[in-house]
Amino acid sequence: MLTMQPFLTSTRSRIRSAPRALGVVVLSVLLPWFVLPARSAEAAPERIPLWSGTAPSGEGKPIAGNAYVTVYRPTQPNGASVIICPGGGYGGLVKDAEGSRIARWLNQHGITGIVLEYRLPGGNRFVPLLDAQRALRWARAQAPSWGCDPQRIGIMGFSAGGHLAATAITHFDRGDAQAPDVLERLSCRPDFGILVYPVVTMGDQTHGGSRQNLLGPNPSADVVVYYSNEKQVTAQTPPTYLAHARDDRAVPVSNSSLFYQALRQHGVPTRFLELPSGDHGLNGYQGPMWDAWQSGSLQWLAELKLIPEAPGRARGRGEAGRPSFPRYDDLRARGHSPQLLPGVGQFVFSLYGVPGDSAMVHQVVDVMRERKLGNGFDPGPGPSPQTRPILDFLAASGWPVVFYSGGEMQIKGGRGVFGPPEESAVAEFDRTGVFAAYQLGEWGYYFHNLSHRESWWRDVYGKDYDQFKHLQKPAGLAGYDRMPQSRKECYDVMKDYFASRSRDLLGRVISVTGHSHYEAYAGEWGARCIGLELGENIAFTQSKLAFARGAARQWGKPWSVQVSPWFGPSCTTSGPLRKEGDIVRGLDAGHSLSFYERMWLHAWFSGAAMVTPENSIAIFFEKPEAPWTFTEHGRKGAEVFQFMSSRARGIPYTPVAVVMDRYAGYNGYMDKPWGILTPTAGDREARDLFDHQLFPGSDHIHSKPDKTNPEASYLRPTPFGEVFDVLLTSVPPEILPAYPVILLVGDIEFEVGFLSELEKSLRRGSRVLISQRHRDVLGAGFDRLSKQGSVEVLEPWMNPTTGRPTAISNQRLASITQDYSPFELQGDPVQYGINRVPKGWVLEIINNRGVGKRGDQPASVDPQARARVTINTRVDCQQAKAWKSGQVFEKPGRVELELGPGALEYIEFLETPR
Repeated sequence: MLTMQPFLTSTRSRIRSAPRALGVVVLSVLLPWFVLPARSAEAAPERIPLWSGTAPSGEGKPIAGNAYVTVYRPTQPNGASVIICPGGGYGGLVKDAEGSRIARWLNQHGITGIVLEYRLPGGNRFVPLLDAQRALRWARAQAPSWGCDPQRIGIMGFSAGGHLAATAITHFDRGDAQAPDVLERLSCRPDFGILVYPVVTMGDQTHGGSRQNLLGPNPSADVVVYYSNEKQVTAQTPPTYLAHARDDRAVPVSNSSLFYQALRQHGVPTRFLELPSGDHGLNGYQGPMWDAWQSGSLQWLAELKLIPEAPGRARGRGEAGRPSFPRYDDLRARGHSPQLLPGVGQFVFSLYGVPGDSAMVHQVVDVMRERKLGNGFDPGPGPSPQTRPILDFLAASGWPVVFYSGGEMQIKGGRGVFGPPEESAVAEFDRTGVFAAYQLGEWGYYFHNLSHRESWWRDVYGKDYDQFKHLQKPAGLAGYDRMPQSRKECYDVMKDYFASRSRDLLGRVISVTGHSHYEAYAGEWGARCIGLELGENIAFTQSKLAFARGAARQWGKPWSVQVSPWFGPSCTTSGPLRKEGDIVRGLDAGHSLSFYERMWLHAWFSGAAMVTPENSIAIFFEKPEAPWTFTEHGRKGAEVFQFMSSRARGIPYTPVAVVMDRYAGYNGYMDKPWGILTPTAGDREARDLFDHQLFPGSDHIHSKPDKTNPEASYLRPTPFGEVFDVLLTSVPPEILPAYPVILLVGDIEFEVGFLSELEKSLRRGSRVLISQRHRDVLGAGFDRLSKQGSVEVLEPWMNPTTGRPTAISNQRLASITQDYSPFELQGDPVQYGINRVPKGWVLEIINNRGVGKRGDQPASVDPQARARVTINTRVDCQQAKAWKSGQVFEKPGRVELELGPGALEYIEFLETPR
């Protein structure tokens, strides 16, 4: 029996033996033949014989004729080149659809395409591989003259050409430095492979015609094993991309899956796009399935840094693969413009707290207008017949007001019920249409944490505790009367609770959540504004912003942010740092001023309708009375509001919708769905996506905060940018199609309405990313869905940080950012977001390093913690200007930026008119 190693060695010697007689000739005479002169970018494809003289036949019978390569060179080569092996069952060659057309497609993306017309075996199994290996050596020699990299040469094959490519991928040598033939000194190992509906095995699952034509009617067992390429994979096998339709009747999809599993077992980088339909040839080399493998393979090459970027045919690409991004008017038409508070025509920066005296209220409003400190109150005076004159004045002034009614507002069946007197007090707001609402604050936290705490109830009700104690919930049930049996039951209980509180607050609720991620439910259940409380001891800052913005877009509501001055047992107030009982107060207590500035501005830029610096009447002024002297914080507040008022922030550009099930009940703080249910693997994937991938290091609830700077977890660098909105599958019609990328996360029940919106999105060009679990749940529905457009079943990936499988890999997230972002950032880690403005783009960049803060100590600054960032623009811009520094960049294809500790900058890029 012939052993494998001698077989490999003897094959290598056979491959080299034939051309050795030509070696001297090749060196001395035919050098111009195998080193092509540089040609102009417009040169027509040239067909060139691969072998000089008689082509070798190995140990098989001689084969007449020669092999040929036809080189298609792009106008602007990116350094990569690909040998293309057409299919044809080893009995012919599909030179057009699987040859020249592929080469021209590669050219559109800067890749040099080389169509290989390999010799058909005709009873000699050696010659196709000899030709493929020769083509690889030849392309490696030619690469410099083409402007290509000899270390970025791949091989691609279709059907039987896929078998030839797979054979070249698994059967190669590094060259023989002593060979007389110059080409034989070069490696024939491809640097990567792309196999499209390939024949891989020569075993039971093979394509019978290909096996017959290549190996003959009765091949030996050794020969079958040798040409069954799934059995020849090693750790040295090059990275390989595979695409294959499940309904392929000619070449079973198991050919690709066997090869894919072998690659994974040996740790070889790989991706397998298993297409739901298309049969052999993928619907005649056209349509969604054909587009899917093409765009997917380019994205994969970009992830491996084999090409600069992966411009596919999906939405977001223009002609010849040039990135194409939505216009300002397009985003506005899709409903992505930030919603403002009803009856208020501008962004609101509100003062927290207001005197109860009418004369002082007038005085405070005058001061705020004169010094440009803000334009609203949150909270303002409580509604009552006594405060009606004040409220009438504020409504007439066009200033929105949020009412805060204390802890009882959170108790279903308690005393926090408003009626006709309060309704009458806010009548002027209804008449003018100016926004006014009652804050239902921290209702998720209350429901899960306070509903069973007797101490809290006694504090709230005092001497009336016995009258209301029956409303307490049993301990251990997170606010439920009994253990819920399903997510929908949790949803129904919480909805009933929220609806009862909304009714008691006159149907004018602004929902404010801190320790929960229930923003989408507040929007669905009728809140007038979807509010967040951030800072304090609340983690998950940036994921909550993504949830709020997504909920606002899903339900057509404004959203807002309150920035709390509490930080542990300390609170920012005016005056010196001091201890008052168990609480530390003063301007140097609580959060740092740097954090406040970053949080206020980032919330504004992210699309909030209102930002409230909590406790600001006690922080912005030395004393809350005339002459209303500003503190350092008051000066910063006025500076920030003036900056906001003088700039058009545009529309937050968030091309990716992260979609969770309508009953998911995601709750990062409790780490349990709906605060009580045991997390599933899908829940863990969602949690890891937000806390360990998109916004890593943002959870200080379940992990220890930074010892030297506990404030560091509140705002984090964003590896993939803040380009994500979070929505639920209850999304109304026409919302999802506005997103180029739709990423499904967690356990999802595919309801009919949601499936309809997904199909609509696919037909309009969105790309839908799902997990294998989602595909299994869809069952036969997956085929119907995937026929509508580009559906990608994501590769499994284990996050090394958590040791758990993820919803999506970091590499795929990076490729999405590369595909859909008009900017590429390199350098030190920073937080960044992108907004679209009528004539261009605005890039927000924040250096969250360098400012250290403990609640009971002044902030410390590390002057060395500077962030150096390079911005590469992927849109044509004629000028860029930094909003804060005023620096101007002419023709800003590449912008170098340096940010100091805790600094932030906004750079507006003005697009070149077309």
